[in-house]
Amino acid sequence: MPKLHNRKLTSGECRKIAEERVFCVQSRDLNLEMAESVENGEMRTLFICTFTDHIQVLEPTASDVGALKTRLHIEQSFQDRPCFIREDEGVEVEDCELVGDLPEGARLICITSHRVSIMEAKMAKLQSPGDQYQKYLRWLGAVAADDPRILQTVWAVSILHQSARPNFNFNFASDAGDENCAVAEEGLDQVSIAVLFAVYAIWQKYAKDGAIHECADMELQRNVPVTSSLVKNFEKMSWSCLQHVLSPHYGVGAHANLLKSIVGQGGASAVLRTLLAEVEQILCRGLAGLVKCNIDKLKLSGHSRQTGAYGSLLNLVCMPADQASKMEEVD
Repeated sequence: MPKLHNRKLTSGECRKIAEERVFCVQSRDLNLEMAESVENGEMRTLFICTFTDHIQVLEPTASDVGALKTRLHIEQSFQDRPCFIREDEGVEVEDCELVGDLPEGARLICITSHRVSIMEAKMAKLQSPGDQYQKYLRWLGAVAADDPRILQTVWAVSILHQSARPNFNFNFASDAGDENCAVAEEGLDQVSIAVLFAVYAIWQKYAKDGAIHECADMELQRNVPVTSSLVKNFEKMSWSCLQHVLSPHYGVGAHANLLKSIVGQGGASAVLRTLLAEVEQILCRGLAGLVKCNIDKLKLSGHSRQTGAYGSLLNLVCMPADQASKMEEVD
């Protein structure tokens, strides 16, 4: 590909670039249209960062990110279709977003589920998060950092990413009727409450029975409160069933970002220890009580320790991985 400088490209260079960028497009008319886009300067340079390479691409501003993902999947021989995370914000880029909505020279972290597996394998090198001297980590004992239950918990908690805004800030207000009741700006919707029930199911000593076909038709919605009947269904569901209904809301980018935050610290990962301590803060005070406070509404209410722990989980999943190394463990 010709190297680009601050000059107008010749028609021949434009057509050559367009042909290289859209080799998988069969329509001659579309190829010519994209060549004209190059000539008119309607292109954007992006940098795609994998764990081993930095790939520079030149894309039409009118194309969507989904098309770029599909092309890279083929061109780079990825084992599966990638997802992109904005390096500066730690936010996943959706397929429907236009390339033109990204700034010139934007750096996108490229993640595949294969990379997630690699990072999960690195969890084995971390120290056990259990700590007999830490009140909310004592329950873990000597459970290994790569224990399947911890990996499942990280998977589930990563789904909360879409329930929060970046730089989430709580605005607690004491309820006049209960000094232990707190209210936050963000509420617990159907998905976030399902996540909490999933984490609860993961750590039960006696696993519940439940085949996936029993919940095959259940669809959870974001920004919609739970009802009493839905909560009753959650209470009966096993981990495998809850994982099934949560899967449509799972994002490999958010999962990978959280895993990278955890394994990037090495040793006794403060991110992992904090995550599991906050989970215990919620569960040890009774999940049923927290859920009951949030039925039919989207204004987070409940025991202040539980709502505070939930806010901490949101902060963890929204935090860009490169900031995790600066994080100190919260007592």
